[in-house]
Amino acid sequence: MRAVVLTEFTDPASPQVADRDEPVASEGSVLVELVAADLQPLDRQIARGGFPGAGPLPMVAGVSAVGRTTDGRLHVVLAEMTGMGLHRDGCFAERFVCETRQLVAVPDGLDPLSVAAVSNAGMHARRALFDVANLWESECVLVLGASGAFGRAAVQIASAAGIHVVAAARRVDAIPSATGAGTVTPIALADADDLPQQVLDATGGEGVHAVIDPLGGGFTGAAIRSSAPDAIHVLAGNQAGAVAPIVVPMMLLREHTIIGLNGFRISEDEQHRLMQASLADQVSGVLTADIGAVFPLAEAPQAYQSAASGRVVLSM
Repeated sequence: MRAVVLTEFTDPASPQVADRDEPVASEGSVLVELVAADLQPLDRQIARGGFPGAGPLPMVAGVSAVGRTTDGRLHVVLAEMTGMGLHRDGCFAERFVCETRQLVAVPDGLDPLSVAAVSNAGMHARRALFDVANLWESECVLVLGASGAFGRAAVQIASAAGIHVVAAARRVDAIPSATGAGTVTPIALADADDLPQQVLDATGGEGVHAVIDPLGGGFTGAAIRSSAPDAIHVLAGNQAGAVAPIVVPMMLLREHTIIGLNGFRISEDEQHRLMQASLADQVSGVLTADIGAVFPLAEAPQAYQSAASGRVVLSM
């Protein structure tokens, strides 16, 4: 059986496609045949050695997948729930074993490649918008990195809920349109110093009630300067830098709250609820995937090096 195996942590990532023993399901677990898998930024981070405590090696990679069980049903696999791809063999294999509690059934009619590409992003975006930022209809949110999978999902889900979105991205043409009663105002994300005025212009000088921030770095401090009083800033990543300069007096005056988003702390019940909502968003057409490239499992090493815009997906 072929699998994508990490034998060492290297930058750039250098996974190998190797033969592995056939997995055997035991009590409480199920055998899953891989159909499609999203190559997430977390997968690349792990392969580069950038995730503390990952391993031991050698280890099959893959922290998410869409697979088919022996009864023919298609499921999203909540791999992170048990540390698959982090601390034990993951999902990037022709066949793998997971616990039955990790399975969420995929509704009929959805494309497995699209489900793989957008489901996890939709799950985490919903949590950021509603469970953490507590946004309501007619409020305004700034979404940074709005052309990436997580940012696109946040824009689509928020606008469908009647929320007004200021969507900032380097690839403005890749920012999705509004999907409901809300609005989407795209702005070009170039220089962090320009961001506050751009956001204030887009909101009539009012600022935003919340920030969804997968970027970090200088954009975090800039977003704080564009927020309304009592804003909630959800920090969901550090793609632009691990250190964020923050103007403390601005935080104090506006009573701005920063909350880190840690996907590994979501309870089992919450993961199921959020994933089911993400799948429902796909059925309704609210949530759509932006797939940049599809690689067969045998070409996984090339997929890790791909610079394609849009999501990179592995398929069988």
